[in-house]
Amino acid sequence: MYRHNLVNVIQNQSNQMSIGLLDTRHNIQTAPAVLTPVVLDSSAAIKLSMGSTMFHERSLMSRNDIWHKIVILRGANFDKEVVLKSILKSIQPADLIPVKYQVIGENSCFIARNCDRALDQLCKTSLIVQCFDGSPLILSITLGFASIHDLKINIQPLLLTLLKKRYNAEKKTLILDNFHKDEDIYSTVYCPLSQCKTMTHVLKLAKNALGPFEYLSLQNNELHILTMLEANSLKSVKYLDLRHNDIMRVQLLEPLKALNITELLLDGNPMCENYANPLHYVEAVKQYCPKIVKLDGVQVNTGGLPLIFKSFIKNWSKSELVEQFVQHFFTAYDHKDRNVLRGLYHDDAWYSTTVGTPTSPTSKKFLEPFGSENRNLLIFGKNSQQLLHHGQDEILKVLKKLPASQHIQKSFCCDLMYHSKEALTISVEGLFKLINATNQLFSFNRTFILVAEEDNEYKIVNDQYHVYLPVHGIENINYNVENESPPKFEPSCYSPNEKENLILIFQESSQMKHEHCESTSTTNTTKKFLNPVRLSYKDPSVDKSVENAANVINAWHKFILYNVAKEDKNLILDAIIEICAPGLFIPVKYQMETDTKATFLSMCRSNVISRFVNQKMQLKLKNGKIVCYDIVLSYLTFKEFNLNVLQIISNVIKARFSKESIRKTLNLQNFSTDKLLGSVYCPLHIPVVFDNILRLSKTVIAPINNRDAKLPIRDLILRNNNLESLVFTEKVFSFVFSKIDLRNNKLYDVTLLKPFSEYKITELWLDGNPLCSNYSSAKDYVTAVKCYFPHLQLLDGEIIGIEDKQVPIYHKHFVQDKIKINLVKQFLEHFFTCYDQEDRLVFNGLYDAGALFSMTIGPIIDNSQKQIIKSFATNRNLLKFVDYAKCTEFLLYGPEKIITALRREPATLHKMKFLDIDLLYSTSNSFAVFVQGPFVYRKTNVPPMWFTRTLIVVAKEDNEFCIINDQYHIDNCPPSLNNVDLSELKIVTQHSVPQFNPISFSGAEKYQLLRLLQELTTMNDKYSEKYLIEASWDIRQAIKTFMQQYLSNKVPSEAFK
Repeated sequence: MYRHNLVNVIQNQSNQMSIGLLDTRHNIQTAPAVLTPVVLDSSAAIKLSMGSTMFHERSLMSRNDIWHKIVILRGANFDKEVVLKSILKSIQPADLIPVKYQVIGENSCFIARNCDRALDQLCKTSLIVQCFDGSPLILSITLGFASIHDLKINIQPLLLTLLKKRYNAEKKTLILDNFHKDEDIYSTVYCPLSQCKTMTHVLKLAKNALGPFEYLSLQNNELHILTMLEANSLKSVKYLDLRHNDIMRVQLLEPLKALNITELLLDGNPMCENYANPLHYVEAVKQYCPKIVKLDGVQVNTGGLPLIFKSFIKNWSKSELVEQFVQHFFTAYDHKDRNVLRGLYHDDAWYSTTVGTPTSPTSKKFLEPFGSENRNLLIFGKNSQQLLHHGQDEILKVLKKLPASQHIQKSFCCDLMYHSKEALTISVEGLFKLINATNQLFSFNRTFILVAEEDNEYKIVNDQYHVYLPVHGIENINYNVENESPPKFEPSCYSPNEKENLILIFQESSQMKHEHCESTSTTNTTKKFLNPVRLSYKDPSVDKSVENAANVINAWHKFILYNVAKEDKNLILDAIIEICAPGLFIPVKYQMETDTKATFLSMCRSNVISRFVNQKMQLKLKNGKIVCYDIVLSYLTFKEFNLNVLQIISNVIKARFSKESIRKTLNLQNFSTDKLLGSVYCPLHIPVVFDNILRLSKTVIAPINNRDAKLPIRDLILRNNNLESLVFTEKVFSFVFSKIDLRNNKLYDVTLLKPFSEYKITELWLDGNPLCSNYSSAKDYVTAVKCYFPHLQLLDGEIIGIEDKQVPIYHKHFVQDKIKINLVKQFLEHFFTCYDQEDRLVFNGLYDAGALFSMTIGPIIDNSQKQIIKSFATNRNLLKFVDYAKCTEFLLYGPEKIITALRREPATLHKMKFLDIDLLYSTSNSFAVFVQGPFVYRKTNVPPMWFTRTLIVVAKEDNEFCIINDQYHIDNCPPSLNNVDLSELKIVTQHSVPQFNPISFSGAEKYQLLRLLQELTTMNDKYSEKYLIEASWDIRQAIKTFMQQYLSNKVPSEAFK
């Protein structure tokens, strides 16, 4: 019944469409109908795709002398381009040319012919096509809608007219940019050149009907293959513009080998993002266009002239060694302590310095710092031996006397003049500047002779150093001085024994076999020039080229993410890491390239790439958003982007442990935000990352001679890591492990603590986790936790089991009257917010007219703290007064004197989370509160100090409170504070200080404002109060809002009743 009704509906729509098509007069003639249409719905399409006979339908599909009509139900809701592109994508690699696309009512339709393969592909989709945004397009097909004799639509003249319009015979150019969107054909036929059949036909028509053309432009045609160019044998084309298409890989340029291309434009294609190095990009394109002279507008061929080399290295197998030596030597030479050069010079090495001849008094003055070591043979003659230095120690003494320098490594020219198995001769010239005279550049030439030693090491046996002033062209290289920062010196050479130790460390942390660890750790096996391969979410598949590119050792892969926002970073990277589990995947260098596109780099093998392909290279984020991505495999070599992720993470762990090594504490709080990680993203809340970090910590911290030892820590701090589970596959902790800090994570149930239950845990912190709210009483909470930790003594800073021992309970805060706790908290937050403002004049009204204030200072040790205290303090320490008359002088009376004294104290910063609060006394109209804790003077570099403050507060009219007594004491921080992380106090930013907002009006004040607004506007109580509440009781804003709405007649009449 459903199918019968659907057929009737579609047939009615077909009749309407027939009228629409028959009314079109352009190139259409009518003839008596000779066909009976057959309607295909989803059920009929499924039968056809499953091999059902349906002879009549199949015979109609195979005929090329009839038109078929495709109806898109509710197609009027979609853009024409979206509909047709979605349909054409679903039928690939078949071709379809939609004709006469029209919208009728809420549906849309078009006709097509000679498209049996396309119709067959549509049947395989059950006539349901997915749009690019995931929306379904439901189709209905009328086979044999009309004969070509009934509807005569001749497309050829349209195409020929368009080609003639776009052809310039004088310049021999054919411009086919945005071909299918040309207004001359767009309303009649949809023929994108991205379809192989369409492109072939158009080029063949152009070749036969037009004159010869040398310049062919195919911009913005969404081309993804170029086989059509080869098929048409366009030998006359020399200039080809393929900008802004969808060419994914350089291998797709293969058809261009058959052409004589001398100029090629490719920018705007995805393949251009596959190369980090322009040289690699040019070399890759030259494989397919050997005669190319210009690429993307840049000259890439010198046209027969001899090539000029910046550096001469005849044997390129030695180029890496030369580059490594030069970078290492000059980075070490520019170090503030040139002792780091020890080990580079041979024990029998020789060294000398010569200085260029000055041409003026000014140049002579510039070269004076080097004059004492100038061994110019034309000047010294027989005494030339005295400045010829021999032996490593003597050479280092001389080098340390020379002025501190910074070499401009971008300016270096290196020549390998001689090489053998035993020795190398390297000449280096370039520019440098002196650290103490940055306005003057110097030129240098340095010749080294290196000899080979054991363990593949080289040492300098001869070093000739020549310094002179640049003669010409200096204006062209000044930018190097400003833009180049000195590289950080890091020892990078390892002997075979050292390498073996590193391999063992890596083997334990990665659980890979020895040979795989060795191959992964060796950078020399990486290819000098990579062949990038791009995987696209539009067609994700793994072939041999993908596997080869994915398995290149030490190659970085580039991930390109689409439709992303800046705030999606962590969600995206978390989702990618979780796809790779149980393997470890660490992203680096995440950056937004545009407002909707981001990229990052990572290393992984083909098995991980297969996981991404299986997921169709799409990510479903936790917020429901779908993100698509491409992967450029073998994008960069490790040498081009030298970032050792494992070493960086190891250094972070070492740094965090070394700060607490005496207390045997491993502090991993806020791990993923550690500045030492740089661009490495390493979130502990992902189980596989958490597990690997614990195992790596054991390897890094355990003694080198005992890699089987457990992690030698007593305390583990995991605060603020968003942990949702605690999973580790290896027993990494030793028997001394007894304390865990898990505060402010996302652990929702106590059962998640089970992995730690096999250890004798005595102290545990869990507050800030959702599981804490699962229990109605402290007793139930403690009982649940002790099921897993029977030896527990301290939970969330509270001693447990103390009731059985009849010992008084210790409380961090003592609150004598819990009814007043909210009032006290509100008062103290307001007090310290005012106190931390730039100007403490905001205290006006907080101190009573008869208030008393006194300040005392403890025995301050730090000199910098003493200097600050002296600038404002009035120390009323009764034990130190000689003249007791000053006791009264330093006891300040009244708000004016008190606020004046407080304003003299430098700007401070307090944090409520670090304060201890005791409510000592409370009545219905007063309370006494004692506060203590650390604070800092935020505009100085002095360490935190300690304060105690006793405040007596009394109630006034309208439920207001004022201070009548304030005793303030400043002292050194107690030793117990060494265990507390005070980074929030030490690192002060513009957001650290809370913003001061004046407190709300009292009841009486609000009543006065209400009456005033009523008198001015004649509104009743209800609406007057409403306007004031919306304006936050700002009478001016309330009146302004009323006037605007009154003039636009938006104030309801009931407001005046």
